[in-house]
Amino acid sequence: MSEEEAKMTVPVLDFLTQTRKSPLGGYRFHRAKIERQIAKDPQVNYFIELAKLEASKGHWERSQQVIESALQINPYSGEIQLFLAQVLEMQGKDEEARTVYLNLLDEHSYMSEAYREFGRFLIVQGSISLAQSILLRGLELNPKDALAHTLLAEIYLQKDRRAQAVLHLEIAKRFHQGQLSFHQRSAQLYMALEEYEEAVKHFKLAMQADRKNKSLRVLFRQAMKAKENQKKQSILNRWMIWKKWGW
Repeated sequence: MSEEEAKMTVPVLDFLTQTRKSPLGGYRFHRAKIERQIAKDPQVNYFIELAKLEASKGHWERSQQVIESALQINPYSGEIQLFLAQVLEMQGKDEEARTVYLNLLDEHSYMSEAYREFGRFLIVQGSISLAQSILLRGLELNPKDALAHTLLAEIYLQKDRRAQAVLHLEIAKRFHQGQLSFHQRSAQLYMALEEYEEAVKHFKLAMQADRKNKSLRVLFRQAMKAKENQKKQSILNRWMIWKKWGW
């Protein structure tokens, strides 16, 4: 797996891109503001907001500390537990992340996004068959989870079941909500399928959501080059047929 491809396997934290564009006044100003709110009225929502802000700057350890403070107030929140698992994963604490994911599914067996994220985690860990089962269970709960469909497409592609991979990508198109992670993963899968025109479309949409992402620009250029080469090869093939049959 290349460095660029590895960056596509991280947890679904689309808020990171959104937070980089805001808040007005900068990171320090906004952090101080939230900390004052917490001191005055320690609501869980304030802790989550602060944890997201820290995560947006790559301060994963700080983010983890804030999330753990939120869990002290509301230890049964599925949203907070999922966030903790993702932040642990971003720090490379895979065993701790796995434990949190398993506890989360045990306590919140109805939470479809927990199945999706644990399934994605298992793909990264190489547990493909288990990931497939987990993702299918999540889709039973929420058949319209576009990101889960792209993850299943990835699994089927790894298993050389191209038709099923394409099917799940087509389903995902119907239900996606424009998430950055959806376009990134879809583009990568279309590249693997050699559907370069579709890959270019998704990379363009991903870059619109995250304009400063250099890795996306690199991958977009690769997709454009592959698309042009494919077009040239198609023209050459037609010419060879015409020449062979004297048309």
